[in-house]
Amino acid sequence: MVIGRYGGCVVCVVMLAPWCAALETDQFTTPPKPLVDLGAEFQQEVVRSLETAVGRVNEQYHEHMTKADRTSFQFIRKSELEKAADRLTEAAIARAVFDVTVRGGTAQCYMEAWVRYGEFERQPMKFDPWPRESVYGTIYRPILMVIISPTVNFNGIYFGTDKLGHLFEQGYEYYEVFTEEMKNSGDEAAAYRKAVKLGIDQENGFFGMAIDNVYSNGDMAANYAGLKFYLNLTRPIVIDDARREPMLVLENNQWRLNPAAGGDFMRVYITEHLSEAMNPSKYGWPLRLGVRSNVKKLTPRWMEFFGSTPERERKRIVELTRWYGQEYGHSGFEKVVAMVEPAERGAVAAKAESAKPNSESAANDEPRGSAQESISVGG
Repeated sequence: MVIGRYGGCVVCVVMLAPWCAALETDQFTTPPKPLVDLGAEFQQEVVRSLETAVGRVNEQYHEHMTKADRTSFQFIRKSELEKAADRLTEAAIARAVFDVTVRGGTAQCYMEAWVRYGEFERQPMKFDPWPRESVYGTIYRPILMVIISPTVNFNGIYFGTDKLGHLFEQGYEYYEVFTEEMKNSGDEAAAYRKAVKLGIDQENGFFGMAIDNVYSNGDMAANYAGLKFYLNLTRPIVIDDARREPMLVLENNQWRLNPAAGGDFMRVYITEHLSEAMNPSKYGWPLRLGVRSNVKKLTPRWMEFFGSTPERERKRIVELTRWYGQEYGHSGFEKVVAMVEPAERGAVAAKAESAKPNSESAANDEPRGSAQESISVGG
């Protein structure tokens, strides 16, 4: 009986390890030297992906229209015309972008695999320590954490490659929940809340606490940024008080890239929220013990590497509880392990608190935690 029970555990570990490998990352541990900035390459890859998605959908539209024109059967013509009309919808182009950026022929999210395993001329382009050499250490690290997502640098933001999976994959899941709720109720605030709740449930479940004792606020921010990305594909949205033109437009029954979106439209989605040092996670016991001890050791080097100060990080940790002033499912500070104590909310969060709620706010409720909550400080 004992052998059978442990044998089953081994099988589970082997089966789940590849899936769990990309779940966590570490930005407390700094690379030996600065990483090259891949922001421009990322923008180019997203543009290429959008062009591929647009090409596929436009081709499918023409195929259905051709079949409709050639058939002499009215029921077939009607069916093909309906299929062609579907190719002109926001849902169809969003799904096509999802298929290209996520289901690009790899087991892992394509965009994540692109940066993690791709060949880049400029180096070093990633920092990929073993888990035992990371903030997770050895003694308290979950057994399924066999590798972690490497750190990369986009536009000066250091974050884990897993965040690209969250942006393009979980972001699409948010988009589906959002659009379904809008179809059912027309209540935009409720649609944002429902989408964010999906992420909260995932982080409290098998995407986080249930597997490796981590509720990642960085993951939650990436999910929310992904929702905004998919909405911004076909409609203008407001981010940080600025109107963002849609990335794609439909003209003469053909999708095309929109020049008005600008040449660097992905920059707004890659923010400090994605760094799990600047926007630290909540940890369950006993992992929290090991992480807290290691963060204390790593903090001086981190401050030196990024040219920051405890005072700046105390403010930043509070600022990042919102995504451009909007609630995205931050855990609050209870059981969070950070380099510093958060600053008092009053002065630091004044901008976010005074921001006028708009139709894109996820309810603009108070973040789930305040500076007065319990927080584990390493530094």
